[in-house]
Amino acid sequence: MKSALTIITITSVFLLAAASVVTAEDAAVKINALRMEYLSDGSLKATGGVDIRSDGMSLTADEAVYDPEKRIIILKGDVRMQEAEGGLFSGDNLEFDLETMTGSVSKGAISFGESGFRITGDAISRKGIDVYEVENGKFTTCPEGCSDWYFAASRIRIREEGYLTAKNATFRIAGIPVFYSPYFFYPVKTKRQSGLLIPEISFTKRFGWEISLPVFLTMGRSADATLTPKYFSHNPTGLGGEFRYSLPWGGGGEWSGFQIEEEGGHRWYSAGGHSWRPVPGLWLRGSWYDSSDDTVSTDYGDDFAERNPGVALRNLTAEYSEGLLGVWAGVSELTPDGSKIRTTGGLERTGGGITFRTGKVGASSGKLSLDAERFGDSDKRFIAEPELAVYLGGPGPLSGRLWGRLSLAEGADVPGDDSYAIYGFEERTSLIKKGSWGTHRLDFSVEAVRATDGAFSTSGVRDRRDGSVGKSLLSGEVKSRLDSKSVVWTLRTGAWMDREADTSLGYLFSYLEWEDVNISATVNRDGEYGLVLPDPGVASVLGKGWTVSSALEKERYSFALTRESTENVGETLYGDLRLTFGKVTLSGYSLFDMESDEIVEESGAFSYKGPCWEVGLAREKTLAGVEWKLNFSIF
Repeated sequence: MKSALTIITITSVFLLAAASVVTAEDAAVKINALRMEYLSDGSLKATGGVDIRSDGMSLTADEAVYDPEKRIIILKGDVRMQEAEGGLFSGDNLEFDLETMTGSVSKGAISFGESGFRITGDAISRKGIDVYEVENGKFTTCPEGCSDWYFAASRIRIREEGYLTAKNATFRIAGIPVFYSPYFFYPVKTKRQSGLLIPEISFTKRFGWEISLPVFLTMGRSADATLTPKYFSHNPTGLGGEFRYSLPWGGGGEWSGFQIEEEGGHRWYSAGGHSWRPVPGLWLRGSWYDSSDDTVSTDYGDDFAERNPGVALRNLTAEYSEGLLGVWAGVSELTPDGSKIRTTGGLERTGGGITFRTGKVGASSGKLSLDAERFGDSDKRFIAEPELAVYLGGPGPLSGRLWGRLSLAEGADVPGDDSYAIYGFEERTSLIKKGSWGTHRLDFSVEAVRATDGAFSTSGVRDRRDGSVGKSLLSGEVKSRLDSKSVVWTLRTGAWMDREADTSLGYLFSYLEWEDVNISATVNRDGEYGLVLPDPGVASVLGKGWTVSSALEKERYSFALTRESTENVGETLYGDLRLTFGKVTLSGYSLFDMESDEIVEESGAFSYKGPCWEVGLAREKTLAGVEWKLNFSIF
């Protein structure tokens, strides 16, 4: 039975309009066009600015023929079908069945909304609500009108929020074929899904061309893995991997590694960590770090250092805390020299301990730690550390504390086995003044510390151990911070006096931030201890000497210059620069040693960012030599 169609013609009330808009609609379809007419078979023909709405879809074309009985629409000329979920179906000619939601288009294209995937082909068929088939098609994430890179295939099948599969697929960059695969699949969904990730291509003088082909594997809702074969034109093929997971009851882990068989032997690294909370209050933690040599990480793993858990190569610990009670037990393997790379056999350590905390009782708090450790097969060490702090209130803003710690260590002849005592007094106060210009805060502190052989503590470095001599220190510090509408200025200065060594030292730290400009300066007369200063965002250790730096940060360019003269690095001048001209970015840095009168490190880089790809060329000079690197990435 035919559906009833109602045609409404809307004209100007005063008949001044030269054109009219005609609307035809039934229960599920609404059609707008400049002209409409019924054909002999009962179909409706619409021409001129055709706009059709049905079941959340919007269809536009130059011409359309709608059969209300069969619910089939045939559209011609600049056809576009926009789906409610964001997908776009376009082409020259479209025949679409509104009943089965299937159809086909010639010289068509598909775009999948937020995912950014775009597919074109000679013929595209929609086989269901979310399934498409393409003949002689191309797949890319480049925006419409740009095909700088794409996969071309004789046949493509796509399941929206699922996978794309292709036969006889060729990957092309700027139309040039890079590699071929008889079968190819790729995830086309916004949610996590297994499949091939975007390949990465680079070139270095040492390894030649490098092509990475990462494969992403989902393992449920809370785990995934990435396997990355890497092809080197100057080396054999290597394999890298990463495994991540989270546990629903608390904890998780991340593990990674790489291996390659070179002419000189097998090279590899592995690193990772795991944490697990089986019951409230109890944590089981473990970490692993090992490698074939101390340069494999810099050769093959840019992010290797970030995964390095530190000196402990392998460790497993259990920690339980409930209220004021804490218990721990663990086993670990340490490097003999404290380095992060194990080149010889490690030192095994097994231990456990218990900690009691009193919490804050009135104006005081305390803690007692008892630990037992075993090194190797026989060496044992016992440590008892009671700690007490008493907080003192004063008139006005004055406040202070008396504190002390005693560490009693007996047993193994290993680093850090000395007993020591450390105690001190600290007084602090703060003054704050606010005005229309901003806020000014002034902090004063005085601290007296006495440490026996084995440890010392100051306001700059807390509880840092020194196994050689005792310390008797007196320190004072003033910190001023000014916050106004456009300026932030921090000034910190202080002095220490080592009464036993009969020496004194002083330091100054200044940081000024004014809109896009920042200037900092540090001066330190301390050549023995080093000083920890809050360089904005990063804690830095300053040796004896001075440092001055300035920087300017803009969207299109940035510049920084640092002049340093310290015992740690000598006299150096460091500068870096970044310039952006549209899609082109130039950047580089240089480190000049003023004592040897030569550039010890320098780097320059060029990058061009296209609409869906980026290419970069970099040159880097270090003490190891000069290295060139070419990178190409697509996104």
